Amino acid sequence: MKRFAEILIIFCFTVFIAVCMVFTIGNRDEKYSYYENRDLASMPSAVVKEIMDGDYFDNLESFLIDHSALRKLMVKTRTELDLDVFKRPVVNDIVVKGDILMSYCDYDEKNPKDVQWQLNQIAPNLKAVSDAAASYGGYFCYVAVPPQFWCHADDYPWYMDNWSDYVDATIPAISKRLDSDGVSFLDIGPLFKADGMPSGYSSKIDNHYGIQGAFRTYKAIMEKINEDTGSSLHVLGDGEVDITKVKNPYLGAYERKILNLRNIDESLYKLTLKRPVDFSLTVNGKEEAPRVYYGPDESDTTTELTYQYYMGGDLPEAVIDTHRPELPSVLIYGDSFTDALECILYNSFDKMYTIDMRYYEKGTVSEFIRKYKPDYVICLRDYSSLLDSSANGGK
Repeated sequence: MKRFAEILIIFCFTVFIAVCMVFTIGNRDEKYSYYENRDLASMPSAVVKEIMDGDYFDNLESFLIDHSALRKLMVKTRTELDLDVFKRPVVNDIVVKGDILMSYCDYDEKNPKDVQWQLNQIAPNLKAVSDAAASYGGYFCYVAVPPQFWCHADDYPWYMDNWSDYVDATIPAISKRLDSDGVSFLDIGPLFKADGMPSGYSSKIDNHYGIQGAFRTYKAIMEKINEDTGSSLHVLGDGEVDITKVKNPYLGAYERKILNLRNIDESLYKLTLKRPVDFSLTVNGKEEAPRVYYGPDESDTTTELTYQYYMGGDLPEAVIDTHRPELPSVLIYGDSFTDALECILYNSFDKMYTIDMRYYEKGTVSEFIRKYKPDYVICLRDYSSLLDSSANGGK
């Protein structure tokens, strides 16, 4: 009888492992984890070199972990325990403090000692882009916008880094270097502070600014262009726009990373002109219905929205044409911080080109500039990526 029980236990355990493996392998087509806001590991190819150096087995382990049966349940259970039982200050790389969720600032990731080295890598790239625009009389400006960790630096626990030292070393260094290189530079952070940091300038549950912060950034950019070039471009004023709350619930990236287990109340806003500008939209070479806000029908107020509400998220290439040839054109590029700004910027130009060099594969920024010859070129990046010379920091 005892022998039979042992065999039965072994058999049941073997069946359990087999079923888990079947579900794991069968789950291989899932590419993206919505709540974790990241791509899942893919099944590695059995290449001899990678097998020999061990990379194959490391990648296989990552794949099995990401696609294991009951993984979602286990991740949710662990997150709930960390939040409500163990009361950990950092859960899934998110600092949880009351109704504010902030990114954990790793002590080793942003070192002020690395600023000069990083600056020496990116400054020549920015100079090359500026020269490309200047070659036909265009204008280039490098714009720095503050992310959430800077806007909420005082909300971090005293024993955690908030990367303030890194930012304090970065801004003066890049400002001085670009000035000596003849490249225009604009820092939005002091303007946010001067305005008293209104709530719409920074999210409690996401790294990005809200539409109010994007509008303040738009006005600063337009004023900078006029000041540097002697232009008299019209800058939209508060009386020309309506800023309204979007009724759908908003799920910020940091809320998603803790699986929406805090349910913090925050809304997205949209900006519209009181006298709308008609336009056509081309995305990745294909014409689409003209829109800048990507949400469900207005009658649907229950569907959750993410930051991709603005411009549909990060697009490799897009063109908004307002069919007003008497106005100049503009190119704006960068990462996700451009999305909300794009919803506003096009109103002041004939054409607005946008590219994201993380996904655009038709050439370099300088090649794009020389091909389309936009009158104004804006590179917009947040403080954490300001000295990153890859992708949108390239030539």
